[in-house]
This record gives sequence, C-alpha cells and structure tokens, in this order.
Amino acid sequence: MGNKMDCHSSASHDQNSNAETKINSQQKLKEKEPEQENDENIKHTEEHVNTCETDENKEEEGDEYRLSLLDLPWEDVLFRHILPSLPLQTQFLMRGVSHGFLDLITEYFTNAKSVNICRVAFRMTPPAFKILTKNNFSLQSLVLRNAKDWISNDLLTPVLSRSKKLQKLDLTNCLSVGNPCIQVAAVNCHNLKVLLLRECHWISKEAITVIALHCKELEQLDITGCWEVNDEAVILLAMQCKKILAEYCQTLKALQVRECRDVTEASLARLRLKNVKIDVRPPPNMRNLAKLSGIAGAQLNVQI
Repeated sequence: MGNKMDCHSSASHDQNSNAETKINSQQKLKEKEPEQENDENIKHTEEHVNTCETDENKEEEGDEYRLSLLDLPWEDVLFRHILPSLPLQTQFLMRGVSHGFLDLITEYFTNAKSVNICRVAFRMTPPAFKILTKNNFSLQSLVLRNAKDWISNDLLTPVLSRSKKLQKLDLTNCLSVGNPCIQVAAVNCHNLKVLLLRECHWISKEAITVIALHCKELEQLDITGCWEVNDEAVILLAMQCKKILAEYCQTLKALQVRECRDVTEASLARLRLKNVKIDVRPPPNMRNLAKLSGIAGAQLNVQI
C-alpha cells in the first residue's frame, strides 16, 4: 500500500515537473518573441533606410543630368536664339513663372537691341511699355507702328533720351505723340538712319528742320500724310542730310512724301536727278529740270 502511494506520489511529481518545464519553455518562448520582433523591426528599418538612401542617391544622380531653361547660357543662347523667337505676350507671361524667370526676362528687356510692338499695338498698355523699355540703353530699333492711343510724349521721351544708339524709329500712325518727341530723337539719336512718320499729321516743318540739322546719318525718311511739311523743309533736308538727300551725297535711297500737300516738284526734281526713289510721279510736263527752272515761283502740288 505504501509502495502504491509512493508510485502515485512520484508520478504526480513527474507530471508537475513536466508541467513546470512546459510552462517555463512557453515563458521563454514568449520572452524570445519580442526580441525576434525587435530584431525583425530593426532589420526592416535598416532595409528601408538603405532603400531611401539609394533612391536619394539616384535622384541626386538624376539631378546632375536634369537641366532647366534657366541653366542655359543667358546671353549666348537664350537672349540670342530662344527669347527673340517667342511672342511678346509669352515673354510677359514668363515673368510670372518664378523669380528666376522674372530676373531672366527683366535682363532680356534691359539689354534688348530691338523693340517691335506692332503686332500687339492695340493690346499694349503704358505700364507694359515701361516694363519693356525700363533701363534700356542699348536700343537700336524701336517700332511703335499703330500705337495710336496709348503712346504719349511723356511715355516716349525718356526712352528716346537714353537711346543714343538708335538707328531706326517707326512712329507710323502714332496719333498721340507730338513734335517734342521728334526733337528729342533728333538731338539724342545721332545715328538715326531710318525715320518713319507716315500719317503723323501732327509733324511740323519745325520738327523736320530739327531732323535736318541733327540727323546727318539719315538714309530713309517717310513723311507720307504729314500735311504741314512744305518745300522749305524738304529743301533743308536736301542741304543738311548728306546721306539721304540732294547734291552732297550719292547714297540717297528713298523719300516718301505722298499726301504732303505743300511739297511740290520744285523741291523734288533735284532729287530725281540723283535717282532718288520718290513715291509720287512728276507731272508729265515737269520731267526735266530745265523746264522746271524756266518757271518762276512754280508751286505744284504733288499729291496724287
């Protein structure tokens, strides 16, 4: 009986030992699981960091080969070949893209040698014109054709005052400017070769006199529709502008005087002898200077 109880007691003890061993094993497993999870998390974190570093390196490598428009040489490439081919509206829109593009367009406008607004003359505004011409001392050509209403003496005079390199000025059909602008251009723009004043009814003979006295390099003059210009002004041009008119030079190219009511064949005949291209035909009975010189005080209106 005692032996049975010992056996039973021993078996119970073994079972308890096995249970304790199992519990201890489970506890150890539970203790190891967080460690394994931590190890796995650390491993994943390291892999993620390495992946991010790899992506960043790839982006940096890609950035080395990625160029924007602003990275091109401004003066040699953008100013000479790209920006001149863009419409003026596009150039103004580029100013709003970023500070970099604002600086680019501002510098382009400041150094531009030519300004031509004839295609957008009806949409141009005084503030836009100021932006376009501000601080520009390099202008050689200024075309303001058909700027009828918005251009003014106050707006144009400062531009002409600083454009000492100007060679071409086109004020065709500009109705809101006057003689003061012509006087400023004549006095400051000594290299002026082409002056187009078609339909500028406001131009006076005094303004033409100033041109004759100061613009000695002038080669082409269009005064079509300038009603106040007369023979006296044209003769003065013939005497003073040695590269455009009359006896002093052989390089005369063209003179347009259609609708100049007071310009007559008396002042034009001597120009025709120099093969000057004039936009009105001589009267049939006045084709040679001998006949013309035989008529005292001839006053023939050449408007046709």
